Amino acid sequence: MYLLFAFFSGFTSLVYEIIWMRYLVLVLGNTVQATALTVAVFIAGLGIGAIIFGRAADRSKNHLKLFSKIQFGAGISSLLTLFVLSNLPKIYMFFNNQEIVFSRLLTLSLGCSFILIPAIFTGGAFPALAKGLIRQKKMIRRQLGLIYSVNTFGSIIGIFVTAFALIRLIGMAGAQIVAILLSFLIAIGAYFRSSVTDSNENHGTSVTVRGSEMLPTKYVIIAFIVGFNSLGLEILWTRIINIYLPNTTYGFATVLIIFLCGISLGSYVYGRFLSSRFNAHFLLAFSQMMIGFYILLSTLIVNKIPLLLVIFKPIMNIAMIRLFLPGITVIAVLSFVPTLFIGISFPALIALCTAEPHHLGKRIGTIFFTNIAGNIIGSVITGFVMIGILGVIRGMTLLAMFVLLVSFYLLILTPSDRGKSLKLYFNSFLIICSFLMLILKIAPTSIVPPSLFDRKNFKILLYHETSAGTVIVSEEIKTGIKACHVNNSAVIGTAFDALITVKMLGYLPCFYKPNPQSALIIGFGTGVTASVLARHNIETIDCVEICPGVRKAAAFFNEFNDSIVHNTGVNFINGDGRIFVLESKKTYDIISCDPTHPILGSNNLYTLEYFEFCKQKLNKNGIICQYLPLHKLSDQEFKILVNTFAYVFPNCSIWLAHSHGIMIGSTGNLEIDFKQIEENISTYPDQYLDDPFFIGACLMLDAEQIRKLTINTNINSDDHPILEFFSPACLKAENWHENFTTLLSLRISADKIFNNIKDLDRFNRYWIGNHYFFASLIHKSRGELQEMMQTLNYALSINPENKIIKNFYAAEIRRFKEKSPIDN
Repeated sequence: MYLLFAFFSGFTSLVYEIIWMRYLVLVLGNTVQATALTVAVFIAGLGIGAIIFGRAADRSKNHLKLFSKIQFGAGISSLLTLFVLSNLPKIYMFFNNQEIVFSRLLTLSLGCSFILIPAIFTGGAFPALAKGLIRQKKMIRRQLGLIYSVNTFGSIIGIFVTAFALIRLIGMAGAQIVAILLSFLIAIGAYFRSSVTDSNENHGTSVTVRGSEMLPTKYVIIAFIVGFNSLGLEILWTRIINIYLPNTTYGFATVLIIFLCGISLGSYVYGRFLSSRFNAHFLLAFSQMMIGFYILLSTLIVNKIPLLLVIFKPIMNIAMIRLFLPGITVIAVLSFVPTLFIGISFPALIALCTAEPHHLGKRIGTIFFTNIAGNIIGSVITGFVMIGILGVIRGMTLLAMFVLLVSFYLLILTPSDRGKSLKLYFNSFLIICSFLMLILKIAPTSIVPPSLFDRKNFKILLYHETSAGTVIVSEEIKTGIKACHVNNSAVIGTAFDALITVKMLGYLPCFYKPNPQSALIIGFGTGVTASVLARHNIETIDCVEICPGVRKAAAFFNEFNDSIVHNTGVNFINGDGRIFVLESKKTYDIISCDPTHPILGSNNLYTLEYFEFCKQKLNKNGIICQYLPLHKLSDQEFKILVNTFAYVFPNCSIWLAHSHGIMIGSTGNLEIDFKQIEENISTYPDQYLDDPFFIGACLMLDAEQIRKLTINTNINSDDHPILEFFSPACLKAENWHENFTTLLSLRISADKIFNNIKDLDRFNRYWIGNHYFFASLIHKSRGELQEMMQTLNYALSINPENKIIKNFYAAEIRRFKEKSPIDN
């Protein structure tokens, strides 16, 4: 029964943690600092709870009744937390009329306080259950490992159910209500069970304090260092995984599940097989040594791990396998063995400190609290200091050294004939030092995404590791095309379709809003959109970027961004774009937003609430311009994204920038004069967008057609983030051309678009020519190359003056000749 309660306690604790973190991100931002703060508050609460209720467990005569009270406390406080956190953005907006610092501190204090209280109750569950389960000295080691394993396994199931089912099906509030109800059910079950076990638990058990209550300082220090190293390594592993794999919520959940699986299995192995056979000193020392050596070895092969995926190439066309198998493989190879030994280490450390069960609760609480303190300090130093100074690989080497030093110290403490062992310890230490020096000399110093592995085709122009992400600028040797990556996400490249998109994100709002006086850019990228807006002599341009390191990358794109980083007219702001919109008291004529794909960590910039915040920051007849991805979205999810935007901005339109979409919305009427496009292009010329007829013919849907597209479609909201918790269907390769086809089928007629077109015949040629040009892109995506060339030929026959179609046709001819040299 105790193990069953331990399982469900672990389950609810992780449901709470995931939901609370997501709520706080909505008002603190999706930055590394905000995430670190949220995790720190939660695990600090766990540590405080372990201290408080660990001591209470030592005094308690009925531990199930104590556990029942803890679960009631967790349920009631979580219910209050749900009310506060779900309304936190509204609370923030209410107090935002005051000073920003005041409203930020007030909201932060309120949110953290209402997380800390239920976290304290949650942290008290483990020592209470452990104290109740373990009543005999000989059972301490075995049952500590088992209960910790079961509790951790419950956490694994909690992560899986929450990330893969609950939030997508019933939203964040619904998921937390499920956890609250489960806490109450656990409390009721424990209470009724306590009345049955009351007499049995008290029989022959004394709560008289015997022996020393003081925990030896050396074990407290070891607990701190073990916690420091464990979470520090997790931070570094997560960074490596973010470089190798797409930054999806499911990917992050998979990382946590693999980590906890290793810990759970290690704890089980300790309790079931090792605790009765080996000395706790030796087990702890051996585990730390294995962790250290494995980390050192992994630094040598870290750049080769993704190559293992070649084994699974025949089955990678299956969407579900492609979603999970790469992540599971990379994470397992990188971290499963170390987490297995971490799982052995923690119960071994508690057993080492607890020879008698009389002070078990307090000892567990102290070790737990100290370990968590190490977790917090380790994550902060690793994430904010070590990565920026040493980089990921050297950071791993340094932490491995700490782990090996701990293991060396523990070996010295292991009961043995010290005289005979001293020489062995000294020689071992020399071997470790030599091994470390070798690793530092031959280990790679950079980790790049798999797409850049082939150094014969790519060269790295910039590799810059920061706390916010690893920024990489690459250049394709054959074509000279450059690309900027932040971790695994391609921010922008100099391929034609990418440049057209970011330039149109700057030009389009200026067509609708002549002579704008103020503009806000969410997502600096490499500064191309900012450079377009800066050409328009806008008085105020604010540019917000969550990863400041990309400004360093922008220097490699000066020929495309007009050396924008040196433009004194642009105000660069480091931070989360959503939080800036939420906090700012400014209003703007234009807001241009170019976030990464919603499934890749930017869903908060595609929700109903975010668009409403933007609407509040727009001046009268202001314009918002939002990137619209066509790929990695199923038909339904694509419509949900469009419908969410159109719900807030009923006056809207959709444009195509080659292979990407752009949504335009306005607080007033959405009208555009073709003469304005001609004058703008003439005044602010651009070699990529120098034909007003081509630009005008890129308009696809007006508000009426968008309503037809999105009829009976759901909304993507903060509470129900459908796009972030996407279906496997979004990974289908055909999604791009299916969504493209949908837009093309609903395209408005040419006579409903613009006023003041002097050369209507020419415009109609461009309109029809672009239609067939877009159709050729669909054929290409489907692999129908013959149909693509035929459609391009037809487009050129109708619209021979269209340089975009000409250049695309010529490029495809060259590509065909390069692939078929024998035939030519």
